[in-house]
Amino acid sequence: LLGRAFMEPDDEVREILIEQFSEVFHRFTAALARLLPELPEAEILWRFHFVAGTLGHTVACGHLIERFSEGRCSMGGAEGAADHLVTFLAAGLRAPAPISRPR
Repeated sequence: LLGRAFMEPDDEVREILIEQFSEVFHRFTAALARLLPELPEAEILWRFHFVAGTLGHTVACGHLIERFSEGRCSMGGAEGAADHLVTFLAAGLRAPAPISRPR
């Protein structure tokens, strides 16, 4: 639903979603800022954006990993997506901030 709502050309739908999720967004980014005090605010915002995108993609397109891997990877079972997601996202959240480059 979220993916579709953000991809639709209807600005009104997007604005409703932004309004509905604004508090959650601020609570999560504040928590990340407390847990990762070495990161600048902008980096926290980018990382939350990437976490949300990864979760959304996994929910919406998780079946693709099963198809592309010809069954070697599965969304469920003992080696389901959750363990892989936690490992991947935790590493990304803990990574040092990128070196700023002049634009």
